[in-house]
Amino acid sequence: MYKKILVPLDMEERRLNAQAVAVAEDLGAHFGASITALSAIPNFSENPLVASYFPSDAAQKAYSEACADFKKVVESQFKDPDAVKCVIVEGSPRKEIVKYVKEHGIDLIVMPARKNDLGKMLLGSNSSHVADHAPCSILIVRP
Repeated sequence: MYKKILVPLDMEERRLNAQAVAVAEDLGAHFGASITALSAIPNFSENPLVASYFPSDAAQKAYSEACADFKKVVESQFKDPDAVKCVIVEGSPRKEIVKYVKEHGIDLIVMPARKNDLGKMLLGSNSSHVADHAPCSILIVRP
């Protein structure tokens, strides 16, 4: 049923990630699906005012560091990290997740919800946006 599973991960929320990773791995094994782990970092170059405060190579250094950190997160949280495709995107997490899904034919997103927050209808703002805009099935894993 599912062939491509996307697991958006927040590098700061290890506990929430662990639950979503476990669900994605179970579903991936059951359906024989590939798993892509995705994380987003800010795109400072989009705002010239912000970019002017950083050295010209700062964005590339930040991207390289984020990739190395994300690889460590994936290695620590997935049972078989070598089978997981790691992707770092630059920009708003909610927009980049939806964009990636559309461009890569993802048919299931497994993502963690934030801690309970009634102001966001018990979902994080990213989870809520992705649920409203993604063209595929979404499984939101509760904390």
